[in-house]
Amino acid sequence: MAPLFCMMALLGLACTAFSACTNKGKRQAWHTLSNSQKQEYINAELCLMQKPSKLNLPGCKTRYDELQAVHQTQAYATHFVGAFLPFHRLFIQSHEDALRNECGYTGYQPYWQEQLDAGKFSQSILFDPVSGFGGDGSGRGNCITTGPFANYTNSIGPGYQITNHCIDRRINNQISGGSSQAQVNRCLQQTSFATAWSCIEASPHVGGHAGVGGQ
Repeated sequence: MAPLFCMMALLGLACTAFSACTNKGKRQAWHTLSNSQKQEYINAELCLMQKPSKLNLPGCKTRYDELQAVHQTQAYATHFVGAFLPFHRLFIQSHEDALRNECGYTGYQPYWQEQLDAGKFSQSILFDPVSGFGGDGSGRGNCITTGPFANYTNSIGPGYQITNHCIDRRINNQISGGSSQAQVNRCLQQTSFATAWSCIEASPHVGGHAGVGGQ
């Protein structure tokens, strides 16, 4: 675990001493946000995609690239192991801190309540071309062509590669069923951390990833 947290410390994002919480933030589901709140979040994300990188990480040009690089380089160490859940909690907090501290975002990291869209990701408002993240991919590379991130050149990925590429998606409604409420309930009914974590990683986690089928 030490290398993982050292990497997050190097990014200067979320490493703070333990202390009492004095300013409680509330994270909201994407579908509950107003259009202006959604736009503020998207604008902050676009800001991170334009801010120059601070570290000498391979392939990174922007602060957003650096966040991706942390996840990419730590993937083997933080998936299919007990660190899966705590790592991603820290990673989400780091992302939120970057949005708020570096790009003036006043909200907190919204989340996608996938259970509402399980089995029908293609109809989700998350992929709205105007107030969301753009729709499904198309063409040879399955690049997205609508929304605020269309034509964005990603430097990190796909997978463990470092190469310029588009944001691609291949939405699969059938696989997205793995993120259903029934699957979540099954995981929450587990009686140990080990079985709960492995259930979450194998079903809702995969349902979200493979259901979107890209980025």
